Amino acid sequence: MASVTYDGRSFMVDGRRIWLMSGTVAYSRVPKDQWLDRIHAAKLAGLNAIDTPVFWNRHEPRPGRFDFSGDADIRHFVQLVGKAGMYLILRLGPYTGRGWDMGGLPPWLLEAKQVALRTNNSAYLEACSRFINAVAEQIRDLQIAAAGAGGPILLIQLESGWTCGHDELATAYLGELMRYLRESGLMVHVVNDTNLWQSAEGQIDCWRGSAHMFSTMRQLATVRSDQPRLVIDFDAAGTPLDVWGREALRPLSPASVQRRVAEALAAGAQVNFSPFAGGTNFGFWGGRLGGGHDQFVASGADQHAPIGETGVPSRSYNAIRRISTFATRFGRVLASLDPVYQPVALDPSPVLASTPAAGKAKSSPAGGVDRARGQAVIHTSGTQGGVVFVFGRDPEGENVGEEEQTVSLLMPDGSPLNVHLGSQAVAWMLMECNLSARARLDYSTFNALAMIGKVFVCYGPAGKRGVVSINGSPLDVEAPAAGVRKPTIEEHEGVFVVALSEELVDQTFLTDAAVFVGVAGLTPEAKPIVAPGVKQFIRVDTNEGGVKVVTVGAASAVALHEEKAPAATLGPWSIASADEYTRGESARFARIPGPAELASLGCAFGYGWYRLDLPGSSAHKATVACVSGGDRLHMFVDGECLGIMGLGPGATSDIALPLKKGAQRLVVLADNLGRFSEGSQLGEPKGLTGHLWEVSRAKLPPPKVVRGEPIEVLSFRAPLWEVREGDLTASSRVTWTLARRKRGNVLMRLNRMSWRALLVVNDAPLAYVDQAGPAHLILTEEQLGRGNATVQLVLLADGSGAASQETEAHAAAAELGETVEFLDLDSAVTEQATWHFAKWEPPAAGAFEAAPKTVKATGPTWWSARFRAPASEHPLHVHLTGMTKGQIYINQRHLGRYFVATSKGTPVPPQESVFIPPSFLRHDSENEIMLFDEHGGQPAKIKFAYDAARTPLLARSEKK
Repeated sequence: MASVTYDGRSFMVDGRRIWLMSGTVAYSRVPKDQWLDRIHAAKLAGLNAIDTPVFWNRHEPRPGRFDFSGDADIRHFVQLVGKAGMYLILRLGPYTGRGWDMGGLPPWLLEAKQVALRTNNSAYLEACSRFINAVAEQIRDLQIAAAGAGGPILLIQLESGWTCGHDELATAYLGELMRYLRESGLMVHVVNDTNLWQSAEGQIDCWRGSAHMFSTMRQLATVRSDQPRLVIDFDAAGTPLDVWGREALRPLSPASVQRRVAEALAAGAQVNFSPFAGGTNFGFWGGRLGGGHDQFVASGADQHAPIGETGVPSRSYNAIRRISTFATRFGRVLASLDPVYQPVALDPSPVLASTPAAGKAKSSPAGGVDRARGQAVIHTSGTQGGVVFVFGRDPEGENVGEEEQTVSLLMPDGSPLNVHLGSQAVAWMLMECNLSARARLDYSTFNALAMIGKVFVCYGPAGKRGVVSINGSPLDVEAPAAGVRKPTIEEHEGVFVVALSEELVDQTFLTDAAVFVGVAGLTPEAKPIVAPGVKQFIRVDTNEGGVKVVTVGAASAVALHEEKAPAATLGPWSIASADEYTRGESARFARIPGPAELASLGCAFGYGWYRLDLPGSSAHKATVACVSGGDRLHMFVDGECLGIMGLGPGATSDIALPLKKGAQRLVVLADNLGRFSEGSQLGEPKGLTGHLWEVSRAKLPPPKVVRGEPIEVLSFRAPLWEVREGDLTASSRVTWTLARRKRGNVLMRLNRMSWRALLVVNDAPLAYVDQAGPAHLILTEEQLGRGNATVQLVLLADGSGAASQETEAHAAAAELGETVEFLDLDSAVTEQATWHFAKWEPPAAGAFEAAPKTVKATGPTWWSARFRAPASEHPLHVHLTGMTKGQIYINQRHLGRYFVATSKGTPVPPQESVFIPPSFLRHDSENEIMLFDEHGGQPAKIKFAYDAARTPLLARSEKK
């Protein structure tokens, strides 16, 4: 049993200081067979800890029915982390966010009446308690402080981003979760990620973000001087998850990522890269981001992570590996830095050229761009030594050239030193550090990587000279020139100095016994792996400093051979029509009372078929809107598709429905494209949850700005994120006046909303709205009253003065005047209809028949084909050319959603192909691919292709 303590410097295990460099690997986004590969890739990157979120809905699909088997075997994942010799940070939730459907909360929570999520609601808390106990049963003995052998679990995080400034509510909710945790037998330290918004007693306050790390971590050290600093969510890409319909965003450059990590280290903070390994939103697990109405997360959850979805390192991997290896190998130095000594320094963070517009939603991006800041030097010091961080210009800034940067330093004795940054935007100079009992490093102008035994490993730009001073004796050393595969090795003061170039450092891997130069990695057993065509590598003995040129052989290394990517062969296609559903003729339709949420009908995820038999009315073409439901409703009359009503590419807000005098059948295929994973609109309904209404647009004059009494926001609704007790709305209100020409309800449609506001009707607050929604709001006849009605959006104040708020309100009025619509709800078209429902599910194998070569499917269609996929280490993708939107299955396993084109063939970014994990495939026999395409699609152009240019990092012991 180990004891874990902490202070303002670091965590300590049995009194020994540790320095955490961690990476998030979401086991639910990676097949079980690849868990060890991702963990091993993190260890090779110099990390000493793994962080993983637990998605509640993955483990409790129905109340009280838990699944911890197969790809949900959390215990096995934790054990693999322990076997790798790494610590584990467990994100227990119950809410975890991260682009996952409903942030990990199970949708069956919504079935209970009056349930409120992420607050002290009794029904919700009771379910949380059951979930926490179930997880604890799986991993209780794997805590580092558990009796017996224990395990790798060092820290647990409860909740995620709970940033409501309502202290009483926070105590009631977060405190209750803490009680459940302790009563379940989970006793390790608990962290949060609320950026100081809220905390429960006994929690360690951590930070989320990757910008302005130096100043932020200094401030954190000041207000939490008794706690270690931990950036629990450091975004290595600087971009959100990909969403359907938006081009993939450009990630931060590797040099910029490394520079931001150095900012955190310079301020004494530990780092968790989130994510470190990307993954896949298998099945229907992809959620919805809070940045807009239609930001539905794509299947690939790569997010430009250091290790991508396929296991292949991204451009940032080596940059992160360099600085992480330094941080963990010299963790004793970083963990002993004086948190009180924070001298005046030039802030290395870029200067923000402009700030977000006042009153904008908190999650909206900052306006303007960063301009490059000049060089900065931060000198840190502690009982075990110090580090001088030398910051060059930020590569993300404007007008930053590619010229090499050199910084001239003055040492305490006045002597000058030059530090060459090379391709990096930061360098670190280790100082005053004991390398061994008889060797003290005065300083190294080359970046320190590790000290192992008698070997000190450092690196610098190719061909540049540096100085390594030990015991007061400086050694002038040169980094190998470009293309040179042999390091510079000098014995100095009993230490073997191994100097590498930037090129060579990425081909250097470390064990306790040796430094291997010119290799591609290590096996879990610490055996070197060499790239294809490499005949020799260099081994430096860490105890004797002996250098040996090793010829590649079976005994010396695992040699990778050049592998030509094999060809995957695809057989003919079979087809199964969904016409019996689109016409409403399937025997699976069952009577339901009326509109209903998909989850309440047994379809918590995916699609559902609604059949509405209309009794008949006057013959006319009605403009119809769905005032309650989501996300995309495919409308069929007599089997013919009228269009899609809802959100995303190819959908419209309303639709023209031809009504006739006689009985008429309307079929709706409702598509749940993912629930909000974040924000204040969590738990939105899915499916056809309300009647279809015939609507007519109300013609209103543009809104005006009028003054009114400010409203205390949390007195209307709590919790709300990034709102504190006492926060008020602005006094200026964006105001519409509805002249009541006729009785009835009104639909307020917010097509785009860039603000946070309260909706106020006739001076009564009715709803909170932000950029995520709600997109539709029904204003009832009772709420509107008789005569003219006043409808107002009252922006949340940002703390600026009245003049600024007035200006902001006018800017909002100009935008909202263009984007907000009011529609009269004339009549409920489906109120007298007879309602039926059928589950959406794959057809039986016997339903498929050979597809004619000339077939042209236009409605929902199932396709199936056989293919062969020879075993290969190269990633396999299926390119879905010719298809539109739907689902893909491989050997009966639901790979996930795809969305490559609209029904009219308009391309939809960002994902044209889908990665197939090796564990989904049978390499010795035929495989089956099955597709459900919402618009038919034409699979003739679909291709399987191995990516011959990329090879994933695998935890291998020998060539398979």
